[in-house]
Amino acid sequence: MLLTPPQIFFVCECVIERRRTMAEKPERYAFTVNSLLEFADRPRSSKPRCKSGYDSDHIVELQLVVAALNSLAKTIYSRKGWASELVDFFNEDANKMCIPQEDNRRWKRNAVAKLIRADEELTPGELEWIRYIQYHWNGFRNDLDDHDFKLVKSSIDDILPGA
Repeated sequence: MLLTPPQIFFVCECVIERRRTMAEKPERYAFTVNSLLEFADRPRSSKPRCKSGYDSDHIVELQLVVAALNSLAKTIYSRKGWASELVDFFNEDANKMCIPQEDNRRWKRNAVAKLIRADEELTPGELEWIRYIQYHWNGFRNDLDDHDFKLVKSSIDDILPGA
């Protein structure tokens, strides 16, 4: 059976449209730490209580979790409460430490930001923080499987060298 010119044109247009659609990258999450916390309806966690001069801080920084999440297609997680569950997991006491106020906290936060951006070399002090985070993550990461966040885990692994 031969196709008429209008039918050929229609088939070609369909093939071209399908190729264009397949070539487009899926829309990705675009969270910030604050917008993820808001979406999850969770406050910034301050547990555990620390002695004077120290603050509670996430070992695996939420900015690392956000970077991993933002590398995923927006349609990956759709079940109700998924963001709350993810934030709660990283807000657990097992992922918290008491850290001297400001100076060390800023170093750690900057080290993670530089690692995520991958646009400049880490200083020895920043590298030390990243190694500490890696060490903790390697002992903590498999617990994420129980919450069905294997893709977030894999994305964090991709960002953290040696994870």
